[in-house]
Amino acid sequence: MNFRDEIYSDYVCETVEIIREEERYRMLEKPNLEPIVVALRNGPKTVNELVIDYNEIVKEKIKKMNLPRKESEVLVEKMSRQAKTLYKYLKKLKENGFVVEAGKRYTKNQRAAEILYGRTSKLFFYIGGKEPLLESDSIKPSLKFLSKFIGLMNQKPKPNIKNIVEILASIEKKVSQDLENLFTSYSKEIAEFSEDITYEDLRFLMPALNFILLMKNLPDFEEDLKRSKII
Repeated sequence: MNFRDEIYSDYVCETVEIIREEERYRMLEKPNLEPIVVALRNGPKTVNELVIDYNEIVKEKIKKMNLPRKESEVLVEKMSRQAKTLYKYLKKLKENGFVVEAGKRYTKNQRAAEILYGRTSKLFFYIGGKEPLLESDSIKPSLKFLSKFIGLMNQKPKPNIKNIVEILASIEKKVSQDLENLFTSYSKEIAEFSEDITYEDLRFLMPALNFILLMKNLPDFEEDLKRSKII
């Protein structure tokens, strides 16, 4: 081996990180940033290693699109990146806490050491914002329509908007807490079977988990829902 890696003593890669800021999480889904995060799954790497892995990941993703050969080749060339560009992408990921400088690589007959970049967590899960959805200003104008729909659905007088907010916010909070407890209590197990999970998988998985937990918690709120004329 012509090189020696030195990992910083304070470098830590957590098992699971729960993200509550949607804008921050969406960065992981960006086509230009996601390949870096995926490439770092197996541990810290240099930029030169990331260039190879990044372009291979892009190539494989385009291959799955089943495009005509010429179109596929053009897209691969367009989406491939060099080290200079990856440094810019790494800066964005570092600023948002997804990647850190994890160490240095010392190569034989090479004066300058290369920086090793590593993920801050093996898995990143988004479970909703800090502010309950039903308490956000953006959704308030829609609540009057929700009240009318519920009344029409039940063929009863429409429920009070305040009651709708209170009950559904309680359910939302309980589901969010259960989801967080799941990832916190079983982070090691989740990391083991989710090693190859993709962000495409997560787009289905998280809403499905939310729905299942919602169904699980509904019996606890049944009386309140009836009393508020929501069901």
